[in-house]
Amino acid sequence: MEKKGQVTLFVIIALIIVVSGTLVFTLSGGIRSLSDAENNPRLFLKDCVEDTLENFVYNASMNGGSLNPEFYHDYYGSKVEYLCSASRNYASCVVQRPFIQQYMEEELTKAIEPKLMSCIDALEDNFKGKNFQVSSEFKGYNVSILPKRISLNVNYDLSLVKTETNRYSEFTINLNNNLYELVGVARSIIEWETLLGDAEIKEYSAIYHDLDIRKNRVEDEVKIYTIEDRRTKDKFQFATRSFVFPPGLN
Repeated sequence: MEKKGQVTLFVIIALIIVVSGTLVFTLSGGIRSLSDAENNPRLFLKDCVEDTLENFVYNASMNGGSLNPEFYHDYYGSKVEYLCSASRNYASCVVQRPFIQQYMEEELTKAIEPKLMSCIDALEDNFKGKNFQVSSEFKGYNVSILPKRISLNVNYDLSLVKTETNRYSEFTINLNNNLYELVGVARSIIEWETLLGDAEIKEYSAIYHDLDIRKNRVEDEVKIYTIEDRRTKDKFQFATRSFVFPPGLN
C-alpha cells in the first residue's frame, strides 16, 4: 500500500509538472508574439492596418463596390449600388461602372490612406522609443484585388540603426479574400442583364460549385444579386434595374 501511495504521488507530481510546463509555454508563446509585432516592422504595420482594410473591403462589397454609393437601393440597411440600370422605359439596363474591379481598387486605396499614414507614424515612433535611429522614405502605395487575395502594397523604405543596421522595403499586407472571383461573376451577370434584362443564376450555380449565387427581386424592375463564397463567406452584392414601366402601368 505504501508503494502504491508513492507511485500515485509521483504520477500526480508528474501531471502537475506537465500542466505547468504547458501553461508556461503557451503564455510565453503569446508574449513572444506580442514582442515580435513590436520589434518586427512588417508585423507591426500589418497588425495596425489589417482590421481597417478588412472593414473597408466588407463595406464596399456589401454596397456594390462603393464605400459611399450615390445611386443605390436600400436593402436591409445596406446601400446597394446599381451596377446596371435602365436609362429609358421598356429597355434592359445600361452598365453604370464598366470597370468595377479597378473602381473598387481605387476606392480602397483612397479610403485606407489616413490609417496607413497613421500606422507608419506609429511604427516609427515605436522604434524611436526603443532608441533606434530611424530614417525612412515613403514612395506610395496601392490596393490590388487579385485571385484569392487582396493586397495592400506599400512602397516604403525604412532603415533602423542601433547596434546594427536593418533595412526594409516593399511592405505587403495580404487579406485572404476571394473578391476577385466574385466580381468576375458579377460582371458576367451584368452582361446578361444588359442583353436580356435578366440572368439565370441556376446556370452559374452549376459552374461555380463553391459559390452561393442568389437573386432577390425586391421590386418589379429591381433585383439584388448576392454572390457568396461558401468556404470563406466572402460576399459581393449589387443591384440592377431593367425594363422599367412608366408610373401607373404594370
